[in-house]
Amino acid sequence: KKAKQKKEQEVPRPSFFRDFFRDLSEDMVILPEDARDQARALADEDPEDDEDDVDDQGYAKALMDVDLETGCALRDNIIPFAVRWYTGEAAPEEDEDDDDDD
Repeated sequence: KKAKQKKEQEVPRPSFFRDFFRDLSEDMVILPEDARDQARALADEDPEDDEDDVDDQGYAKALMDVDLETGCALRDNIIPFAVRWYTGEAAPEEDEDDDDDD
């Protein structure tokens, strides 16, 4: 008989799309666990703390503020120069000769 293969558990990876395209509103009563962990990390709190006194509405507002800042940065800095970013023209150049021993 074949040995039982352990079923691999899928663990969601951090993703821009997962974070940016989730449903949030200021009056959310309960945040999804991943959103709460991200908000706690943004607030320099330990994401592993399970407090009974959780401010999900405050966390939702903080996440929406971060999403707004990210969207504005994309709109103002990335999208207008998309071709330059794609070709590498917009990226700061790094000197590859920095490690040379003269």
